[in-house]
Amino acid sequence: MAFEPTQHQDDAEQVRARQLSLDQDQPPTDVPGYQLHRVLGSGAYGQVWVGIDETTGRQVAVKFYFHRGGVDWSLLSQEVEKLVFMSSDRYVVQLLDVGWSANPPYYVMEYLEKGSLEDHLERAGPLPVEEAVDMTTDLAIGLVHAHTKGVFHCDLKPANVLLDLDDKPRLADFGQSRLSDDQTPALGTLFYMAPEQADLEASPDARWDVYGLGALLFTMLTGQPPHRDPGSVDQIEQAPDLAQRLLRYRQMIEQQDLASRTIGRTGLDRALLEIIDRCLAVNPADRYASPRAVLAALEARQRNRARRPLVMLGVGVPLVLLMVMVFLSGRWYSQTMEEAKLAVRDRAYENNSWVARHVARSVEDEIESYFNIVKAESSRPELLAMIQQVLETEPLRALADRTQAEQADDDQRELFLSHPARTKLLGQLKSRLQIFLERLSEDPLKQPKLASMFIVDAKGTMLAVAYANPERVSRSAGNNYCWRTYFHGGPRDLTRSLNPQLARPISSTHLSAAFKSTTTQRWKVAISTPIMLAEGGQSVQLGVMAITVDLGDFVTLRSENLGNQKAVFLDGRDGAVLQHPDMRQLDQEGAEETFRVTPEDLDRLRKPGARLYVDPVARALSASQSDDRWIASAQPVKLPGSDSSSDDQASPLIVLVQENYSAATDPVNALGQRLSVEGSIALGVLVLIFLGLGWAIARR
Repeated sequence: MAFEPTQHQDDAEQVRARQLSLDQDQPPTDVPGYQLHRVLGSGAYGQVWVGIDETTGRQVAVKFYFHRGGVDWSLLSQEVEKLVFMSSDRYVVQLLDVGWSANPPYYVMEYLEKGSLEDHLERAGPLPVEEAVDMTTDLAIGLVHAHTKGVFHCDLKPANVLLDLDDKPRLADFGQSRLSDDQTPALGTLFYMAPEQADLEASPDARWDVYGLGALLFTMLTGQPPHRDPGSVDQIEQAPDLAQRLLRYRQMIEQQDLASRTIGRTGLDRALLEIIDRCLAVNPADRYASPRAVLAALEARQRNRARRPLVMLGVGVPLVLLMVMVFLSGRWYSQTMEEAKLAVRDRAYENNSWVARHVARSVEDEIESYFNIVKAESSRPELLAMIQQVLETEPLRALADRTQAEQADDDQRELFLSHPARTKLLGQLKSRLQIFLERLSEDPLKQPKLASMFIVDAKGTMLAVAYANPERVSRSAGNNYCWRTYFHGGPRDLTRSLNPQLARPISSTHLSAAFKSTTTQRWKVAISTPIMLAEGGQSVQLGVMAITVDLGDFVTLRSENLGNQKAVFLDGRDGAVLQHPDMRQLDQEGAEETFRVTPEDLDRLRKPGARLYVDPVARALSASQSDDRWIASAQPVKLPGSDSSSDDQASPLIVLVQENYSAATDPVNALGQRLSVEGSIALGVLVLIFLGLGWAIARR
């Protein structure tokens, strides 16, 4: 392993080493005429002390430079040279004295108690907009003075801007500055220097300071320099050497969007954003040519802002008068239109309420007919005998205690599906379902339309299922569905992993919660009833029989002609739209989304009163629809045998009868448009008279 030799320390460096090992209560050396009190800070090249000028009593800052040789001394010499050159400029930190021959050397500057702009931003955060603009204007003036004397700062950043007692900025740290005829490169600070400056072969340019000035303004407005984020910083720091870091910095800046789009702060006018973007333009040719041009742009912006009150007064007075006239002429119109629309809405609501009650009662009657159908079918003796035979088969016993999550198309299930007793039961279900389908074909507007008929045993295992669609193949037989609401009678489905031994079948006829068909994506309900067998004077439950109905196939919805009104089924628990006249059109377009009424709208719909709500299906059907508000009345659907005065036996279904608000108020709107045209003509005459008077006044 190779080792680097220990670097030799010269005399000055030994003094520095001894100084660091001592208590910093004492300055590195005596400074004639100044009494030093405390250390202000330490850096790579030395220390800064705060002291008092014994002659004037003013506070000063003394910067000691511990490294006297090589490049470091050259940087010190350059900085002192520039400070002397601009010693009369109030926008630059003033140089008061220099100790070239001291050990270590030093120079004395005026002390600014408020510290740097960087410290101020860390304490107070981003500046108010106009305060940041004023400070940028002062810095631009300072740079104009410096450039006039042939000095480019080349390292503008918040740490190099000090604040005086009046919070006025002063340019400091000219260590990287260059004279205008000096062609040696000068590296600034990442994210504050122009991209073309980040090059070891670059020649100083006045537009470098223009970019730095824009970066300072951006930082004062946002609290951080433009284009800096943790990702870009990490990418630059991972470069193997300085040249690669500079290259990555240039490439990163060139790929960024306009700086104004990343500010994320309101209250910035267009003129200021344009100044920021032009200062921070990647291409130097698109940037302001000099700080003087930036100053001119800031002053032009300020003049326009100062002129704005007069312009606003000239425009505002006529505008206020015009608004008063519009208000006076439109007040009666607005009040009349609103009152007319409220009257139309109230009448539409009363009509919808009557229709909703009628539809809800019709649905209740139809549900009662389904109750009667499933009760009658489940008590037929030949069906009970077939079910008993299936329950005694050995393949069913092997499947009996499996949960839905454990089901599989294994040998036992195949044996069960092909068993003669089960096949016979399936045939019986198909024949019974066919009877109802034939009745439907004779009178489709009055007969019930069943979607399926099925039987599960007392533990929830599906014995057989017959579908109205003969092409549909069952994949349910042999699987366990004890978790379904039609089996256990609860308001919601349970977990599919429910142990069949823990499940309890329904004991009375039940309307299940609505569920979505996996094949048709349409909402259905199941009407189920226990299958009871009388043995020895006792009743034994063999299982559960159920029929399913598509909610859109209710006779009521197939036969009712509601005109401009629409009847909708909602799930009263979560607001899901179960049936809507327009959902068939969405089904044709391949939509499988479950539409829901918002909880707020659902709560309002349950209460009496003419209120508007947003129909989610209408909104999905036409995204460009200008008005999807509806006047609606809701009625709960009660189950057979419940008390009409109580909601205890209400099903989860809600019937909603709705009418489009725009369609209902079209006659009122038509009248309003005619009045609006006439009012506009009258208003136009008044405007012409007003403009004529204004022109006459202007001519005088």
